[in-house]
Amino acid sequence: MRLASSLMVFIALVSFADRAAAEDARALLDRAIAAHGGADRLDKTRKGRLKAKMDGEDRGIPFKVTWEETFDLPQRYRRTIDRTLRDTTHHLEYVIDGKKGWLREENGPAHELRSDEETPAGRYWKTVLERQPLPLTWHWQAVLAQLPQLRGKETQLTSVPDETKDGRILAGFKAVSPQIVSTFYFDKTTGLLARALWALPTLLPGDEVTSETIYEDYRDVQGVRYPMRLRAGVGKIYSITTTVTSFEILDSVDKTVFVKPPSPAPDKQTPRPEQEKPKPEPEPEPTVAVETEPPARWDARLIAATVGVGVFVAAVWIYVRVVRKGPGETPAG
Repeated sequence: MRLASSLMVFIALVSFADRAAAEDARALLDRAIAAHGGADRLDKTRKGRLKAKMDGEDRGIPFKVTWEETFDLPQRYRRTIDRTLRDTTHHLEYVIDGKKGWLREENGPAHELRSDEETPAGRYWKTVLERQPLPLTWHWQAVLAQLPQLRGKETQLTSVPDETKDGRILAGFKAVSPQIVSTFYFDKTTGLLARALWALPTLLPGDEVTSETIYEDYRDVQGVRYPMRLRAGVGKIYSITTTVTSFEILDSVDKTVFVKPPSPAPDKQTPRPEQEKPKPEPEPEPTVAVETEPPARWDARLIAATVGVGVFVAAVWIYVRVVRKGPGETPAG
């Protein structure tokens, strides 16, 4: 009898502690939403235009990225990326608009995203398009728009112990829902988001990645306190610092921004007389390719990085370049 009574008391205490932790986490969330500008203003950050510079390192290889994006989340976005890796710069532009999209590399023509090709790239885009619209948790620039959504009934909030980071005391909570598993930390003095640990969503089964993002250099953007510098990484595998050079919140986004540009007309050439036809070039002698072992799980980590809420935004270009080469080649710059 005493054992049963003690067990009931223990269960009651645990239940009370859980409710208290949830209430503390909710109070912390409400304070953070107010500190960043309020729920209505944060929701408006789903539509906008930004420019950013990114400096990163992947497995010891440095890279630089310039990034421009116009977005109307979660339905559509247009991204222009210039990535420099091993002293070589590549250009990529692509659009996701609902369950369709297009892509253009270098100065070539834009073409529809193919989701029916039995290639790693085809399977990747098929998964992206089929899952549209992706939740806000998969868009790094919409991190503040996610905060009011954590008030929903489907999200469980649990307080976590305070931490000291870079001389600041941070209070936090863990958020778990069908769309998110993350731990958020906020500056106890300002209430602003300071740090987040993300369980990154992945498009490949059997691979799970956790990243850390630090939010810094807050500026006032149309009434919203927005972080203009983000430092993120996955252990010693991947790290990137993103500096947002401009950010504009838009009331609406013109849909023509996402329309695929027409292909350029082919050059018209005057046919040469029969006697002036050039002689065929001799066939080159066959060469033997030297195979090198690619980094383990390279594709899985970069796919997770591409869609994840960490700032691993350059990964989509690296991924596209990698999957178009063979499995026996390392990613080229």
